[in-house]
Amino acid sequence: MKFFIYLFQLAGAERVMIDYAYFSSSKIFCIKKDDRSIEKIRKEFSQDDLQIINGFFNFLKNAFQDGVNLVFLNRAGLIFSVLNYLFNLDYLLFVHSMPPRNSLKRFLIKFVFKKASKIIFISKKQKNAYLNMNLLNSNKRYFLLENPISSNSIFFLKNYKKINFLFNRAIVNFGICSRDDPLKNIDHGVECFKIAGTKFNSLEDNTITLKLILAGRGTVRFNNKNNKTIFSYGELPSKNFNLINFYEKIDCLILPSIEEVSPIVVYEALCSGIPIIANDVGDLQELSLKFQWIYIIKNNSKVQMSNKIFNVSKNINSHRSSRLNRIKQAKNFFLEDRTPEKLMLKLKGFIYES
Repeated sequence: MKFFIYLFQLAGAERVMIDYAYFSSSKIFCIKKDDRSIEKIRKEFSQDDLQIINGFFNFLKNAFQDGVNLVFLNRAGLIFSVLNYLFNLDYLLFVHSMPPRNSLKRFLIKFVFKKASKIIFISKKQKNAYLNMNLLNSNKRYFLLENPISSNSIFFLKNYKKINFLFNRAIVNFGICSRDDPLKNIDHGVECFKIAGTKFNSLEDNTITLKLILAGRGTVRFNNKNNKTIFSYGELPSKNFNLINFYEKIDCLILPSIEEVSPIVVYEALCSGIPIIANDVGDLQELSLKFQWIYIIKNNSKVQMSNKIFNVSKNINSHRSSRLNRIKQAKNFFLEDRTPEKLMLKLKGFIYES
């Protein structure tokens, strides 16, 4: 099997697809766009497994010669898929994004979906959104790859007894892990944290400080010498800090995104045993019924989110004492049938069935 990924950036969905390709012994063909992302995955694949393609025309040439098995469709890769349609190449689609708001993109997507032999989605809400907008053919073959976790999540689940949880009784660390993008809504999350922090600091006999740790491309703009409670490590991994360190350090994850299909950071946080405060995106509402420490915020409410940050801060000792037990619950859920290896077997069965 071959995966063709237009590597505009190495975000959550790209990370998961690379993991799945690795576990399926597939070859990955990356179209060079972001040198930093390319270098990250070079370290994980041998030269035989990873082929870097420079530019659209070289991609098409390669596709004509070898055939395309699966095309990763996100907004950056839309033009790619349209070209595949025009040149009558056989391909499957792995759909990461929600339906685009732009009418031209929707028009193009109809052609892309029409030609694809099979289509793969990663959340029920995402699939229903495409169906409700009449972007899909009811006769098309679909596969739902629910809750696809990354290698970072697997690491936590298999090594949780060796992990150093860096608790500090005088500090409660909240975390936002995301690139700086309008749909990620980071400014909203930071503002909610500030509101909660002001309310928390006004409590009598309070000896605890709330801090917010950010990680992700573009988040260094939040660093301010005059504000010691908010700090960003920037894009991870950095020189002395990686994603595992991030989850070891934080007590609670905040997900302020207003649009996500299947947020990888939530699964990583689940697998590290910390509470999660998240906007109602993807299939998180359904997942929160199983994991009661996922707190869903409706309608992007600033009041709800700031209040929940405040409440988690007040009950932080209870959350910390429950962390290992929560990791065990996540282990039972994810490792039973949702590892990349097991989901990849199901996916292969779907791809190769007649």
